[in-house]
Amino acid sequence: TLLEESEYELKEKEHHWHDEKTTLDQQLSDRDDKIFTLSQDLSSSAKLNDEQSHTIDNLEQTLSNMRAELNKVQLHHAQTLDKMEGELENERHAHVETLEKLTSTREHL
Repeated sequence: TLLEESEYELKEKEHHWHDEKTTLDQQLSDRDDKIFTLSQDLSSSAKLNDEQSHTIDNLEQTLSNMRAELNKVQLHHAQTLDKMEGELENERHAHVETLEKLTSTREHL
């Protein structure tokens, strides 16, 4: 009968729409999973970026400290060399004076 055919078509359409809804629900779920994964990746990437920035800042500070320490050491070495050169010059003068006195004493003898 016509009523039975209409009911059959209605059930077929209902079944078809149910399948479509299931497919769309699955697509939405897949998309939500993708969004969640991308959000986690973005968060991880941002965290890694922050960690790398912090590491770079630490390395730059360490390098700056090492340069300052090297400058201090170089200055100390330069000052030490200047002092040693001065002492050697004084010793040389003292030796020259001693040699001159010895020469003068020998000439008198």
